[in-house]
Amino acid sequence: MPSLTGFQGVTARRSGVALAAALLAGWVAQVPVLAAQRVSSSITLSGVSLRYVDTVNTGAATLSPSVGFSWPRATAGFTGAFSQFGSGGWAAQGALSGSGIFPVKPWLAGEIAGSAAGTAHSDDTRTGQALGIARVHLMRRDAGFWLGGGLGQTWDREFRNGLRQVEAGAWARIDRGTVVATISPTAVGDSIRYTDSQVLGSWELNRVELTASAGWRIGSRLPAYGSDKRLWANTQVVWWAGSQISLVVGAGTYPVDLTQGFPGGRYGTVGIRLSTRRQPRKSGWAGKHDNELAGATASGITAFLVDTSGGQRLVRVRAPSASSVEISGDFTRWESVSMIASADGWWSVALPIVPGTYQVSIRLNQGEWQVPPGLVAITDEFGGMSGVLVIEDRTL
Repeated sequence: MPSLTGFQGVTARRSGVALAAALLAGWVAQVPVLAAQRVSSSITLSGVSLRYVDTVNTGAATLSPSVGFSWPRATAGFTGAFSQFGSGGWAAQGALSGSGIFPVKPWLAGEIAGSAAGTAHSDDTRTGQALGIARVHLMRRDAGFWLGGGLGQTWDREFRNGLRQVEAGAWARIDRGTVVATISPTAVGDSIRYTDSQVLGSWELNRVELTASAGWRIGSRLPAYGSDKRLWANTQVVWWAGSQISLVVGAGTYPVDLTQGFPGGRYGTVGIRLSTRRQPRKSGWAGKHDNELAGATASGITAFLVDTSGGQRLVRVRAPSASSVEISGDFTRWESVSMIASADGWWSVALPIVPGTYQVSIRLNQGEWQVPPGLVAITDEFGGMSGVLVIEDRTL
């Protein structure tokens, strides 16, 4: 029976790479505040047209839930999919993943990550895979590189095989987009050896999000599982019709899944997604990604300063025309905190912020949350914008 496992696996890998780039862009916070957890979730109902092993055509209705949790130094998530085929039969897939970041220096961090996935089909086929991996990251504000390796296992009803993987990758933020490149030499059992390389790009254009990727595989004496294609490409467009509903359109090809023994194919999909997401930003400010915003900004904020001496950090914002100023960030558990005005146009508040890297937003006059001037802008998991604030430990 045809399976959507390969197509969904590519989608999961693509989402994982994008999540890793987003995590690295805002990469590290040194305060383990569990109450600062942020939750994002979505559910997508889509129709899929699948050409399986270049010979079998089928269609399916697919329901795909997902939920993600984010802390200052860690992420965790679940994705799933249930597909009902037009020709009869069904397929289900679920995956758990988690990652923790351990900062060493502002430019150096370690990471421990793990994932587990499984599939079930109406023909009683069952498969599973688990992988643990450690990575070392070198990074600057808008670019980074990592190197890692891990061990795991794959299994079905009859066989179990060891899984070994080494990986290297690089990422860069360019204006409103992120580009990620990876290479992953992999060994399954005693006989399968191959290397996958992939380049992924994602861009945000107001209400539209674009994602595209291309990959290729090298290796010798690889099992074909009905297809020997070693090149693949995918594209996806998400159009936000409102703050929590979007139209998702995608198409592409996916490779043979050599870890679980599924063939490759090609697909097209159209769906409706409901998700937790902040209201999309207005076009007048959505493109402000400059790393060094100096002087006055159109938002009315002309300066943003943090006094890093002592345990209490005095946060100051210069906004002469504002009638109210609020700050929100990881260090406030994403609760809004009002700032106090002074006669010279400055607003201030003292907060207990320990050394680390945080996400922070400011708003004036109960308006939209925005990035403070002088900070690197990143997109959070709700589709909003925050600034990356680094509080260094002067005792080191």
